[in-house]
Amino acid sequence: MPSRILHHWQLLAVAVTVLVVPAAAPAADRARYDEILEMIDDNLHFTAHLTWAVTAKTIAVLRDQVSTSDIPVLVEMLADEDVTAHVTAGALLATMGEAARPALEAAAASPNWQVEAEARQALQRIEDCRTSPEVMNPDVCPRRP
Repeated sequence: MPSRILHHWQLLAVAVTVLVVPAAAPAADRARYDEILEMIDDNLHFTAHLTWAVTAKTIAVLRDQVSTSDIPVLVEMLADEDVTAHVTAGALLATMGEAARPALEAAAASPNWQVEAEARQALQRIEDCRTSPEVMNPDVCPRRP
């Protein structure tokens, strides 16, 4: 009987380790998430509608401060309740073009309507920038090689 109890404790220890170790990994992502949120807040612009909002200027500044390594964080931000966060995340993913396409296509299949909508809009922006670059603001389009 004591060996059976020990066995249960060993299984519990393994389960706790499996659950705790992966939970530590997103800490770095959470730090980057918070950093990107702060950059968004620092780069909102006062609009003609008398509100602070995400504009093409916001995207122009932030696109140089994020990279393809931020794609998982930006995809996660698509579900953020803060409108400025999820709108900016979608726009930044669109500026990454083909590099972000697989993540955006996966997000477009999300059961979360907000994530789906932002991902589809980003995919549409990538397509619009590719097919009609003359009518698109270059600040919100992927950079041309």
